[in-house]
Amino acid sequence: MRAARELLKDLKYEVLSGSIDVNVSELVYNTRKVKKECMFVCIKGATFDSHDVAGEAAKNGAVVIVAEHPVDVPAGTAVVLVEDTRYALALISAAYFGYPAKKLKVIGITGTKGKSTTAYYVRYILNDWLRAQDRNECAILSSIDNYDGKVSEESHITTPEVLELYQHFENAHESGISHLVMEASSQALKYGR
Repeated sequence: MRAARELLKDLKYEVLSGSIDVNVSELVYNTRKVKKECMFVCIKGATFDSHDVAGEAAKNGAVVIVAEHPVDVPAGTAVVLVEDTRYALALISAAYFGYPAKKLKVIGITGTKGKSTTAYYVRYILNDWLRAQDRNECAILSSIDNYDGKVSEESHITTPEVLELYQHFENAHESGISHLVMEASSQALKYGR
């Protein structure tokens, strides 16, 4: 459990209703993942309606809703207004996971062509250097696969959504990994991921 007020401390926000003096069990942005006592961030998608999404999240147990516009939710659910929910999700995610990016050496690679190739070259070089020092191998987040010390999976996107990105950072830190190489797509940069 994390204190909602503490998760919001890096943001400029306005509490429209309810109280943020509550603990939250999880941080989510997908209504299918809402659980009891979670904080739900309304990030925009292609068919996004913040009123429908916020109401559904609150009905399913969210105790704090973070949105860009006032939304109708049941009494007792806190509504926090921010200017940009994507930016807010990045700052809240960092706080939720204890700022893991500050505990890692993160190398981001962007560009039109060659991100995966460059990421793997950098990873192989770092792995040789890390092995020579008897340290854990480098984590990687790419369009080919993701490895963070806990999760090793085929990837389906170049850059994960910011919440998943911070989960990977935290997994790497908890696994004793000191370096992480990642592809950073221009789309991810555009949307604050």
